[in-house]
Amino acid sequence: MKRRTRPATFIGAERTVTASSPDDVLRFRVSACSHGIHVERAQRYGLTRRITVQSMRFVDDASFVRWCDTDQLKFSYPLLYDRLRRDGCALFRSS
Repeated sequence: MKRRTRPATFIGAERTVTASSPDDVLRFRVSACSHGIHVERAQRYGLTRRITVQSMRFVDDASFVRWCDTDQLKFSYPLLYDRLRRDGCALFRSS
């Protein structure tokens, strides 16, 4: 069983970036937190109401970029993933 660690402290609303695909199938919310960045990824499946939400925390930009590069939906939404990678790395540089 995974142990729950101390929750990340969010820096503020001005350090939060949201992005979504044009068809609203995929949404991201990237926030700066005390130990890197927090990424929330929500994906809607077809016309149903089924949604998958994933939440991750990255402590360095290399692991964040590697995660962006391995997601298969980057081929369907390349502009969204370019923006996500650019904005996420900017949050790392500004902290």
